[in-house]
Amino acid sequence: MSLFYEMQDAEEKTGRIDMMVRMLGLLIAMTDAQPELLDSQNAENEVMAVQNLVENTLIAYRSWADDIDQEAAEHWFHRPEVQTDFKTAWVSFREALKILWDVPE
Repeated sequence: MSLFYEMQDAEEKTGRIDMMVRMLGLLIAMTDAQPELLDSQNAENEVMAVQNLVENTLIAYRSWADDIDQEAAEHWFHRPEVQTDFKTAWVSFREALKILWDVPE
């Protein structure tokens, strides 16, 4: 629940993109401490496992934050403006990682 509260705080204060960037950072820390959060058995590879975790987290968050069902939250996630914001957040997050830890492309 603390993850959702952090995401909600970011979304309310600075917007959806910042909420997504904060979520990505928190998920890295969480999966580092608890690698079992990445469901690698139900994914073709580790990248897909990460993508599934991120997508499922955003959908679960939206369902929780707006008190809506899973289907409505999935619909929200697939809206073009949400996808655009997510791509922007992802690029921003990757750029921050490159700066902080000299992560390769």
